[in-house]
Amino acid sequence: MFGLSDRKAGIPDSITKKIAGSANILSAANVAEEIIRGVGRKKYLIIPGFESKLIYHLSNILGPLFFPVMDFMVNRAAKEINRNK
Repeated sequence: MFGLSDRKAGIPDSITKKIAGSANILSAANVAEEIIRGVGRKKYLIIPGFESKLIYHLSNILGPLFFPVMDFMVNRAAKEINRNK
């Protein structure tokens, strides 16, 4: 499985693609609209998209507990990839 040492070494592309495959891809136009809206509101931090905002806020709420959650997601993706080989 993958843990802290693997996080430092980098996660294989196949696992990254498996995890990212479930994410919604934002269009450039939507991202640009959110950036323009954020700049207009003089926001210091602009995070486009609901999923990105959710991950950002969860990482702040959970603090160090966020990493085991991410490790779980990576391990689950690795198991699925190994099962399909």
